[in-house]
Amino acid sequence: MRKRRGEKPKYHGWLLVDKPAGMTSNDVLNVIKRTIDQRKMGHTGTLDPAATGLLLVALGVATKTIPYCTRTEKVYRGDIAFGKQTSTDDAAGESIAETTQLPQLNTLLERIPDFVGAIQQIPPKVSAVHVDGKRAYALAREGQDFELAARDTFVEQLVVESYCADDVWHNLETPMAFSPEQQPPNCSHFPAVAISALRISITCNAGFYMRSLARDLAQAHGSLGYLQALRRTHVGGFRVEDGISLDKLAEYVHTSGQVSVHQLLRPLDAPLDGIPACVIGHEEVRWLRDGKEVFLSQDRTPVLASPDNLVRVSTLDSDPLATFMGLCRFESGRLTPERMLIR
Repeated sequence: MRKRRGEKPKYHGWLLVDKPAGMTSNDVLNVIKRTIDQRKMGHTGTLDPAATGLLLVALGVATKTIPYCTRTEKVYRGDIAFGKQTSTDDAAGESIAETTQLPQLNTLLERIPDFVGAIQQIPPKVSAVHVDGKRAYALAREGQDFELAARDTFVEQLVVESYCADDVWHNLETPMAFSPEQQPPNCSHFPAVAISALRISITCNAGFYMRSLARDLAQAHGSLGYLQALRRTHVGGFRVEDGISLDKLAEYVHTSGQVSVHQLLRPLDAPLDGIPACVIGHEEVRWLRDGKEVFLSQDRTPVLASPDNLVRVSTLDSDPLATFMGLCRFESGRLTPERMLIR
């Protein structure tokens, strides 16, 4: 049945979804909308159509917190193929160049530290980056010539799991972990063998592109490369194993009814656990919702952990369990409303 204009959404919270290959992230949202009959939703980070893995879907008022989820770390597992460049820097694009020059395993491992820590990347041209008010992928599909500026991002850890040589995959006895805080591991004992693919996992911040890493890692060794496969395994403290497939979601709704969908949802502030929390009273919540400031005594001052002074504000309900009410900024003893939630 078609929803009436102004009708409120049924669900408020976060749904963890294991996205299948062959669908855009917005396609996933449309399927969920039809499955659970939900009006308002969004997600925290686009996955390319060919990619699979964890997609955090915000329902109802949880969508208001999406802009504040960008600090959440993500973990990706991917295969990088060498010897070819594609139009999209992944397996979905057309081959535009090929080479017989493949990187050597030992020298490639020695250069991995250049790709961890604070780095700069030029996003793929087929990406959602804005260029003069239009998405880069739209300009690329129109055949327009344009350049994208390099962007700052951060790689917390890069783990090499296995490599492919002579069409055979070889698992490393112990996966090699590279991070900015540790000395690079010794790679001298690895053979100087040409490899056609590398399997890695990456822990990174928002704005990181695995497709750019595949391209840049190959170019650093005089080769060409593209991202052959990609799966997002973690977003913050959530694992892909905790997600539900679209087929399972449809089966769940069909057999258990829509009321039980609430049992699948995570709390409104679930992806915001990196922001300090502060518990206040109901009267103070009303003041904040009216756009007024609230003064906190010294014994209730939150311990701030971020330069933007954001605080998660909760109040005690009748259970009594803390109920998330919104986000504020705390400075000079005052809470100033940033984004208050009203269902």
